Order: sequence, then C-alpha cells, then structure tokens
Amino acid sequence: MKKEIRSSKWAFLLYKDSAPKDYFNKLEGLHVPFILSLQQAASISGN
Repeated sequence: MKKEIRSSKWAFLLYKDSAPKDYFNKLEGLHVPFILSLQQAASISGN
C-alpha cells in the first residue's frame, strides 16, 4: 500500500461583508499567496 502524501496547502473563503475593515492588510501581513476576485480587487483599487 502506498504511503499517503500530505501537503501543507490550504485554502479559505473570506466574505467582505463579514471581514474586518483592514482584511487586505492582514492578508498581506501573512506573507502567503492569496487570490482576490476581480470584483474585490476593483473595490480595493478604487476602480
């Protein structure tokens, strides 16, 4: 039987309406990759 290979990768969803106001800065401070939806990215950049 093959040994199970584990990974340290994980993901989560963050909903803007339930996130703290400085959620973007908190994510940046974690120094881990993250993805924002195009709608979220536009609201942060002011477009």
